[in-house]
Amino acid sequence: MMKKLLLLTFIFLNLTVLQADAAAKASAEKIAATNAAKVATENLVKVLNEKATLAEEAAKATDSAVREEIAKKIDEIETKLDEVEAAADAAADAAEEAITEFEEAQRAATEAQSVAVEEAQDAVEIKTEAATKTAAATKAVANASVAAKVAIAAKVAAAKVPSKAVINKPATSTNKNSAKATVTGLKPGQKVKVTVNVKPKP
Repeated sequence: MMKKLLLLTFIFLNLTVLQADAAAKASAEKIAATNAAKVATENLVKVLNEKATLAEEAAKATDSAVREEIAKKIDEIETKLDEVEAAADAAADAAEEAITEFEEAQRAATEAQSVAVEEAQDAVEIKTEAATKTAAATKAVANASVAAKVAIAAKVAAAKVPSKAVINKPATSTNKNSAKATVTGLKPGQKVKVTVNVKPKP
């Protein structure tokens, strides 16, 4: 389970790097497309200014030959203007598309990073849980080992305790009406039942 989670985390981290690379590439393309659109727009403005200048000159010209020459130049600029306008439109479309792709790549990179962070956090939590369980299992094994040793010691001690109490009678009695006995082999607090046989008087 842990290996699988670590593998998934590794995959998500690689995916995050790939998404970040894609976002960086899309950013570069966006910048290039935006710059191209800017250049195309500047060219368009330049051609429009040329046309305006020529139109102003044509309006001021009094000679018909000069006006015809200016009209030819205006026609050339009209053709050039169509080309420049088409280039500006294409550059603007490319810039718009690059911006959209950049935003999508950035969103994907952010999402991949978020998933990778969650997976890494899950892996850390599972690793911590596994370490805690391992420590608990080690402690349980140690406790079981101690309990087993205590049980063996108790069994050895119990084997040393006699199963019956032994009463040692003295060979001779100092008094006719008295008897002495020593009881051994009892556990502390163990109760004893003593039976005394009394001979009847003759």
